[in-house]
Amino acid sequence: MALDPGASTKKRALGRSLGDFPDLSDAEREVIAAAREGRTAEIGPGIPATSETKCRVRAGVVRFLALGGDDAAPVHEKGVSIQGARIEGDLDLEGCTLVGDLVLEKCDLGGALLLRGSHTRTIALRGSHCGDIAADAVKVAGTLFFREGFVAKGAVRLIGATVDGDLDCSGGCFEGAAQHEVVLLLDQAKIGGAVRLSNGFAARGVVRLSGVAIDGEFDCTGGRFDGKDEKGRSLLCDGARIGDTAYLGNGFVATGTVRLVGVTIAANLGCEGGRFEGRDENDAALDCDRIAVGGCVYLCDGFVALTIVRLLGARIGLDVYCHSGTFGAEPDASKQDSQGSASAGRRRASPYFGIRQFSPTLDLSYATVAGTLAISGPPETTRFHGVALTGAKIGRIADAVRGSSADTLCSDGRAEPSFLVLDGLTYQRFGEPTDLSAPARIAFLRLQKKGDLGENFKPQPWEQMIKVLREMGHDQEARTVAIEKQKALRQTGNMTRAAGYLHDLYGLFYGYGYRPLRVGLWALLLAGLSALVFWVAADNGVMMPTDQKILDDKRYASCRQQRSPNWTRCDELQYGYTVFNPVLYSFELILPIVGSRQTKDWAPQIVIPCGRVGIGNTCGSTADAANAPPSQTKPGYSPLGIVTAFVAGLDHLFGWVAGLVFVAVVSGLIKKD
Repeated sequence: MALDPGASTKKRALGRSLGDFPDLSDAEREVIAAAREGRTAEIGPGIPATSETKCRVRAGVVRFLALGGDDAAPVHEKGVSIQGARIEGDLDLEGCTLVGDLVLEKCDLGGALLLRGSHTRTIALRGSHCGDIAADAVKVAGTLFFREGFVAKGAVRLIGATVDGDLDCSGGCFEGAAQHEVVLLLDQAKIGGAVRLSNGFAARGVVRLSGVAIDGEFDCTGGRFDGKDEKGRSLLCDGARIGDTAYLGNGFVATGTVRLVGVTIAANLGCEGGRFEGRDENDAALDCDRIAVGGCVYLCDGFVALTIVRLLGARIGLDVYCHSGTFGAEPDASKQDSQGSASAGRRRASPYFGIRQFSPTLDLSYATVAGTLAISGPPETTRFHGVALTGAKIGRIADAVRGSSADTLCSDGRAEPSFLVLDGLTYQRFGEPTDLSAPARIAFLRLQKKGDLGENFKPQPWEQMIKVLREMGHDQEARTVAIEKQKALRQTGNMTRAAGYLHDLYGLFYGYGYRPLRVGLWALLLAGLSALVFWVAADNGVMMPTDQKILDDKRYASCRQQRSPNWTRCDELQYGYTVFNPVLYSFELILPIVGSRQTKDWAPQIVIPCGRVGIGNTCGSTADAANAPPSQTKPGYSPLGIVTAFVAGLDHLFGWVAGLVFVAVVSGLIKKD
């Protein structure tokens, strides 16, 4: 039998003609009429009860209308809008092109929503309940709304999806089948607007946005993420690209780890007021390794991370703020409650103290911060167990360490101080409100781990501090820090005994090269003490002229004939010879350039006539020699003469050694740093 051409043009695929749906219910007739008129089909005021049959609409009817209906049931350009219906069966729009918007408000989708590879305009499921949503590679020329009471009892998959507008899940609940399973999956999706998981958003399973490209904001303000995969992670955004700000604060809570590894954020990362309770295989609550942020990172103003915050290799275009944040600890519940925050009953102990003892709770190792790293703040609201800055490059550092105490950065309410890891850290300046006094800067450096100040001493943090203080014009503070560095180096115990003694002497006399004029004070002290010795020696007749002609000159016979000769008191010698002065004598020994002829014309007499000689030929009694005739005296060593000669030699040696070292320090032959 020949085919009727006219009849063939009227035939459609199954489900594309109104005739494929016999026995239309009143609810379905209302949906068809509303679609034709471009209005919402108000089947009921809210989610219908299970026993309510008058609200039932077959999924096939909705699909028929979403694809444009037919001549008997045309669809308005606005698309399909239904409220309060129970959609029976799977709504299968896979590979389809929808002619208008699809709005299902406060509806109960008993089956799945299938949108794989489809082309749609706006899809809005405000307040609706559904099972799985499979929308991989969907292209949405509008906005996706899963908000305002929306509940997904299965997984929502949008892998590789393209959405020209927003993906708005604010106020939505994604329950899923189990806590460890993914409930919202947007890997490699492209969102032309914002992604909003905020304002009461709740995920009972894992949320994953790996490689997603978001042109607008990523807003998780007030969202709650309670899922945990097998590694303890709640929110995974590895490799995501965000064209505006990412908000994870102001009521944000994640019971598992939040991963932002390799994420690119054009504006800011705002975590102020956010709570991060997770702990993954890296002991992290917030993992931002290799993140790139064009603006600021806010880990402040009520921010709480019960374990570690990682920003290893991060690149931050502006500042990082940590004031009034808590890292690796639980805030003080009593103080928080008095300010109207969450009750103490909801709080739990930090799991941090089951982690490695010297793990930092804020790790910025190898990060680059172009602006300020602010780790300052009131000690009662700002807590760190430790901060790692190994190899980091930072524009400015603002800290709250004061010279009176190094306990400003503290751990979980305990009195023990924090620790810093500073090896390889470079920075340009210190910012407000940093205390730039030398005691404060030394206290900052003393917060390093015990090993970095001991056996494995790290000199680079000290040298960097000295460099920055000098460049900022604080030369005195820089010198004080440099001297403290040398003291810290000595305390490591890495020097041999001889090297340690020389190091101590160098510090004592020259301030390790940073205060070379200190040797002048020691020279004055030595000269004063030596002058006292020389005065005593002169008073006891130990000092005598060095010129043999004077000693043999008959004009001075009276000076020689005294029972106890004292050349410094001989009146006959006063006008023909240099008058002995113990002060000038001492200074000329230490500074040979004085040129007063004291050391050339006078010297201590070591061998003198003695009444009796003791051990080592030392003179036992000079009084007996003074009363005895010359024939009864014997030559012996004068103890006072020996002491005087020793002091004179010590002055001379000190003068030469101290002078040579001084010249070497001032000329730069001895390097200080």
